[in-house]
Amino acid sequence: LVSAEDAAKAAGTVKADTLPAGDVLTTTHRGPYANLNLTHKAMWAHIESSGLERGCTIWEIYVDDPTEVPEADIRTEVYCELA
Repeated sequence: LVSAEDAAKAAGTVKADTLPAGDVLTTTHRGPYANLNLTHKAMWAHIESSGLERGCTIWEIYVDDPTEVPEADIRTEVYCELA
């Protein structure tokens, strides 16, 4: 969730917008950003094996500051829209 004040600061290739309401699959990745692709692949495999359909929108929320938290403990919330 981004405040209206912070959204107004978006510039260049950064855009602020609102996502429509809908179903999503979410998980929390713990560890280095370089391994996020493994979490995405696991989510997609789960969606497929559950008979669900993946939507177009995927986003991440970076919970921890990597300058303050050990790399192995960094948390990233990952969201995938379901169609």
